[in-house]
Amino acid sequence: MENENASTDVINQTDDEWKKYVRLYFRPRTPTQYNNEGFRSKANLGSLQAHCPFPVFFLFDLAETLQKPNCYFTKNSLAKSGNHELLQTPQQFSELPFSKIYHEGPFESHERDEIVACRHAEIVVSDELKLDEALKFIIVRSQSEKNTLLSFLGPTEKEMYADKIRVDNKQIMFFSLWTYVSKAELSSDKVMLSFNNGLGDKIFNLKIKMTDLQSGETKEVILPDHNCDGIFRGKIGTPLMEYRIEVYLDDNLAYADCYNGYVESDLPF
Repeated sequence: MENENASTDVINQTDDEWKKYVRLYFRPRTPTQYNNEGFRSKANLGSLQAHCPFPVFFLFDLAETLQKPNCYFTKNSLAKSGNHELLQTPQQFSELPFSKIYHEGPFESHERDEIVACRHAEIVVSDELKLDEALKFIIVRSQSEKNTLLSFLGPTEKEMYADKIRVDNKQIMFFSLWTYVSKAELSSDKVMLSFNNGLGDKIFNLKIKMTDLQSGETKEVILPDHNCDGIFRGKIGTPLMEYRIEVYLDDNLAYADCYNGYVESDLPF
């Protein structure tokens, strides 16, 4: 990670013991995710300075994960210092406060601390968690972000994971309230990027880097203080039949893909 997904204050108050575990949430759309999800301009970073511009969810099968011998779960967040109990038995699982863990919507002020803590209840696995049969899906916000992930995978990894990468079209996993690349269209002579119409100002340093895959030559353009509100259209001066494009917002990768103009579609006649 090139930036902190969580607040430094929160990390510092988390006991070192829990940093030895792979930590999962029971649910998506946690309060932490609300505070850090999405590309946010420098003016819109919250006081906690936590920032997860390009979130990716690993969705694990609950039953298969809980059956691992080094797996435990908690009633609330491990992020605060203090005594925490790791639970493991079926009886303890049945006694979890699921109505608070999966709570949605507003709550009374006197309920806040407990509900927020329960929304961050964790499943933890000591040392490591293999991406085996328990991993069901890898979830992103848009087809453009799916293409970005695929563009970084080698042939073996694509065969293993391509079918698992899904787009959260129903917005069940993400809040999708801030800026990200929602759609991209590439051709030999132009690029079109559609940005999610999110909250706050959308002023970013927009950097586009293109590599001609035939010559190996790389060029980049930086548009300082660009308003990423709506659609960006860019012309490629000299048309390219094969290229790789990478798009950055304030130096955070927002989109990457490869274009091949030699690939012909199969026609039905």
